[in-house]
Amino acid sequence: MQRRISDYEKSTGNPLAVVYSISSLKVLQYGLELADPGLVDTKSKEQSEIDLFIALLALNQNEDYHQTKGKAKIEAMFDEKLRPAAIMLNFAFPTQDITNFNLQEYTGCQVIKFLMLFNFLEQTDTGKELIKRFCTYYGIEKWQDYIKMVFQLIMAWTGREHAGSVDIVLDKHKCRNT
Repeated sequence: MQRRISDYEKSTGNPLAVVYSISSLKVLQYGLELADPGLVDTKSKEQSEIDLFIALLALNQNEDYHQTKGKAKIEAMFDEKLRPAAIMLNFAFPTQDITNFNLQEYTGCQVIKFLMLFNFLEQTDTGKELIKRFCTYYGIEKWQDYIKMVFQLIMAWTGREHAGSVDIVLDKHKCRNT
């Protein structure tokens, strides 16, 4: 299939993206769950490619539906100037941490999720109680202090040169609330 996609791209001059990352992961999951070894090699390579393509189209259609079902709400909530950014964030946000391997964008997404969670929790008494317990656990006055505490860790994470490691040197005598 990869060869055919490459041939198509060369012949038309258009890059071709067929698969959502989530769809690929689902196909892989379904393939790993097949327990019947008798199913392997029962079809030709061409038929297997066609079946895989159809499966990906079906999964892509499902993913597309989930990514676009909030479009009407976004159009109602945001003015015309902010709408494109809101729609793009809505489409990518649920799977940003799975599909994006850019460390800066991944970390940014996690920080946004953190901020949205705590803003949500502030809306109810139960949420406020959870925030209170969170603050007690970390010995802080308000949840925003947590971000201040971990900000340098976040910066070290996003600025690292290799994906497998990060070196952090902490001053043993430095006050943790500064």
